[in-house]
Amino acid sequence: IGTLVHTEKNPPLNFAERRYLERTYEALLYALAVALGFALVFGFFMARRFTFRLRRLTVATQAIAEGQTQPQLVINSKDELGVLTAAFNQMNAALEKAHALRKQMTEDVAHELRTPLTSLIGYLEGMRRGDLEPKEERIQIMYAEAKNLERLVNDLRTLSLADANQLPLHFQRVSIETMLSQIEIAFEMQMRQRDIAFVVQAPESLPECFLDPFRMEQVLDNLIANAMRHTP
Repeated sequence: IGTLVHTEKNPPLNFAERRYLERTYEALLYALAVALGFALVFGFFMARRFTFRLRRLTVATQAIAEGQTQPQLVINSKDELGVLTAAFNQMNAALEKAHALRKQMTEDVAHELRTPLTSLIGYLEGMRRGDLEPKEERIQIMYAEAKNLERLVNDLRTLSLADANQLPLHFQRVSIETMLSQIEIAFEMQMRQRDIAFVVQAPESLPECFLDPFRMEQVLDNLIANAMRHTP
């Protein structure tokens, strides 16, 4: 079947065997050179692509740090950089929402403070000119408006809670007729200065309602103030 020959040294290679080994080594060297070249080109391309995406993310982050708004970045992969880009987009969206809420809160604060301030200035101007007498009823209304201002100033956080849908309400039984009468008195001077007839028509048989009187007064004040501004 076969013959086993034991020798102390490796037998010398003939010409064909040496030529075969030389060609094998040459083929391996060429294959290694081609593989290295391909790896360098592919690595350069991937590194350039990675650094481009990373540079784009860095520029967008620096722009946000300077207060500039940035559009959402396109996610082209699901690797670590893609996850980082998705996190950046979430952060950017949260910052834009916070900016919008802050802007809306500022507008709400200005709107809420304008109504009682206008009422107070109207009463004080009328008394200063002598058009209105400083009656106790009017002084009570002015005091109530001043207290309303105090509550608004001390309750700025409430606006942010309202924007976050977490506004607490304190319900109690309130007479609708009394509430409407107080609002009528509060807007009396402003309506008179604009020559607008403002009359509350409410039957005395209205039942009490379970609501937050302060929040409801804010709603009614806003509605009436807006109607007054658009009434000739």
